[in-house]
Amino acid sequence: MEWIHSNLTSTLIEAGLLWFGWFGFNAGSALAANEIAAVAFLISLMAPATAGLCWMALEWHHFGHPTSLDFSTGVLAGLVAITPAAGYVTPAAAISIDLIAGIICYTAVGLKGKFGYDDSLDVFGVHGVGGIRERY
Repeated sequence: MEWIHSNLTSTLIEAGLLWFGWFGFNAGSALAANEIAAVAFLISLMAPATAGLCWMALEWHHFGHPTSLDFSTGVLAGLVAITPAAGYVTPAAAISIDLIAGIICYTAVGLKGKFGYDDSLDVFGVHGVGGIRERY
């Protein structure tokens, strides 16, 4: 079963399944079928797509071509970043949050090579940096 982990098609299917499940996670966190759940559902579609496209644009700018793996990594960063606010922000704010998250997470993953730390699945760059919140 080792081939599954290196197969791009499987990676994209898994990213799609993860994104699909995240709809239930974000919208279901409202514990009711109400406006908060509806907004969370909408935001769970828009914001990660924004982060994925942002990530692809950054890859295109730096390396001359985007890839579908870049898109799926950006989507995951967007899901991580928007989850705490999913039912409570406007769509425009969600797009802004995930544009910023896409840029910051992309930069964090890029620093992996500069500092030489081992992060084979970009866990710190995506989950660690994407999940950091400032307390007010």
